[in-house]
Amino acid sequence: MDGIFERLRADVLKQIKESGMIKAGDAVLAAFSGGADSVALLLLLREISGHIGFSVCASHVNHGIRGEEADRDERFCRMFCDKRGIPFASSKVNIPETAEKSGEGLEECARRIRYEELERMARAFGCNKIATAHHADDNIETVLMHMIRGCGLKGLAGIPPVRGNIIRPILGIPRRDIISCLAELGVGYVNDSTNDDTDLSRNLLRHTVLPQLYRLNPEVDAAISRMCGTVAQDSAFLEKVAGNVPDNADISVLGALDCAVLSRYIRIKYETVLPTGKRQQLDAQSVRLITDAIKNYNGAVKYALPGKVFAYINANGLFFYTEKDNVHDSYYMRLSEGENIISPYGYRILITRDKNVAYDWQNIYKLSILTSVNSDRIINGREFAVSIRNRKPGDSYRFGGHTRDIRRQLINFGIPAFRRRYLPCFVDKNGDIFWVPGLPLEDSARVRDPEHAIYIVFADENA
Repeated sequence: MDGIFERLRADVLKQIKESGMIKAGDAVLAAFSGGADSVALLLLLREISGHIGFSVCASHVNHGIRGEEADRDERFCRMFCDKRGIPFASSKVNIPETAEKSGEGLEECARRIRYEELERMARAFGCNKIATAHHADDNIETVLMHMIRGCGLKGLAGIPPVRGNIIRPILGIPRRDIISCLAELGVGYVNDSTNDDTDLSRNLLRHTVLPQLYRLNPEVDAAISRMCGTVAQDSAFLEKVAGNVPDNADISVLGALDCAVLSRYIRIKYETVLPTGKRQQLDAQSVRLITDAIKNYNGAVKYALPGKVFAYINANGLFFYTEKDNVHDSYYMRLSEGENIISPYGYRILITRDKNVAYDWQNIYKLSILTSVNSDRIINGREFAVSIRNRKPGDSYRFGGHTRDIRRQLINFGIPAFRRRYLPCFVDKNGDIFWVPGLPLEDSARVRDPEHAIYIVFADENA
């Protein structure tokens, strides 16, 4: 073939080979809406498949939003594939009903269901790749939408050519070339009437802003593509740096990170606790909140985040957990002078040199427990060196002249079973236990000189 189709075929073949998005032996499922973009994608993939050695099939998702028009599109796709001998499957879902039940917006729900259905049909066909028909104009629209919302580098990088098993072979082709190509071939396609609704933000950009950009620069698609490539490289480098931050980095290490690295570290850690297969980026407001708490650390804090995830920040670093996690099983936390809010465990702990402050604080929290500790036990130089950790089997410490098993003593002192499991062990700079709330202080930690007294008040919101 000669003309524009041949040029596009060569461009797409080059893109596929350079990126490695399709290899010999792959099976590719093309997302086929019946629109011009997906028709061009399917024809180009079928033409190229013989050069690389992969198979192609197609699938269509009927969202049940546009009534007869949507059914017409499904019939067109089936006939198109039957005529050319391309394996085809379709599914029909009721997006309005599903969105109402899930509480999602219609567009958000349609996108989620569409990819879920594509994944399901890919498995049914035995395909390891899913190709979507995103093109250069889609990429411009996406970048502009991200800019309007105040994105970072990742948003400016635009649509990735490859994301997992999702590939976008025609991402570098502008819409005008796709239309010209189909006209040259004399191949028809369907139009989605909702694409003309300029009340939708993306359509407004498509019909009003994009034409003006092409007037300013007829090659704006290539210019934006170059920018996206450069930004993607910069973003990937920062992601790599953030990924190399130790998972157990404490608050001093995290606080010293550049904000560009810290924000990515926060997002990376957040995504590790999400359920398998769930894709959700942490919003910018939450990232700023956590960043500020780390940079201006003033005691332990907890935040509720999207996805039923909680962020917990203390002297030992940043921790994420979900409602299902048993956060009480294992912990080790450095405490600081002043009030420490240990939110996941329901503890409030005050450490102070001022006796009056300690008594005032105890009066606020009526069920709190106060003890005084000799300063040489928990001060290292000028710094406080006191931590709490979970109780472990065999833990003991000396009080009343004898070394005593903590578990047994908690029972003897009448501590209720539901509290015994979660009560913390207070440890010194050497990791030695000197106190468990509800039990006496360790013999060697007792105050010998009132001037060397450090006061600890422990309040348990679970009590």
